[in-house]
Amino acid sequence: METTTRFQYPNGDIVTVSATEGAVVGRPEGALILSDVEYAALLAQAEARHAAHVAQLVAAEAARGQKTYSALVSSGLPVDVAGILSGYTPPTSQD
Repeated sequence: METTTRFQYPNGDIVTVSATEGAVVGRPEGALILSDVEYAALLAQAEARHAAHVAQLVAAEAARGQKTYSALVSSGLPVDVAGILSGYTPPTSQD
């Protein structure tokens, strides 16, 4: 059987430590022991921050690709070449 202990370090990092029955898990210096509820809430917050950061990176990359595509097309390159070079695919019109 395993026991699980969850900690939050002073810098905000959260960790889960699993140990076999009978093993002693020491509390790292300055760390707080978290209940399952506290850990779940902190984990959800961390996952939300991560998802928001990834979405921000994806949006920035898409904007960069669109800007590059527009500049390449404006310089006279064919749209298919501009798409390849920029990694951007313009939306198709739904006439």
